[in-house]
Amino acid sequence: MKYYLFLTTVLFASIVVAQPKEPITGFWHDMPIVGSGYGEHYQFFEDGTFVHGHNQMDCADSVIQESGTYHIKGKKLVLNYTKRLVLAGGKLVPATGSCGSDFEIEGAMEQTEDYRLKEINKLSPMIQDEEYEYLMVMKIGKYRYYRMSKNPKMY
Repeated sequence: MKYYLFLTTVLFASIVVAQPKEPITGFWHDMPIVGSGYGEHYQFFEDGTFVHGHNQMDCADSVIQESGTYHIKGKKLVLNYTKRLVLAGGKLVPATGSCGSDFEIEGAMEQTEDYRLKEINKLSPMIQDEEYEYLMVMKIGKYRYYRMSKNPKMY
């Protein structure tokens, strides 16, 4: 009986430790600042939906954003993509002005399309950033993201 009680306690403790202490709801950016355009970012909403925005400074990227639902399973973030917003058509031309890429897409139209992808990423615990103490930081997969706001609609 003592063995089963011990095993149950250890199992329960490991489940509790695996869950984030605070919801990941908010706007998460790949840099601790936002310049003239967003870098790669995530918006996690309380209802279990998310938006993954691509780097706005990469003007040659035809994918603007992807969206779907998410949940946390242990130490993993499971993203179920269902839609994406893309630039359809157009052509690549040398970039002008504010692009961080060598090329940009010219003459394209925004188009929403169905998109099915399930992505499972390792999720690190949220911690206070050492340099930017007012920001929380976590890793999604191998990349760091900074929570710019607890409100995902803020940006």
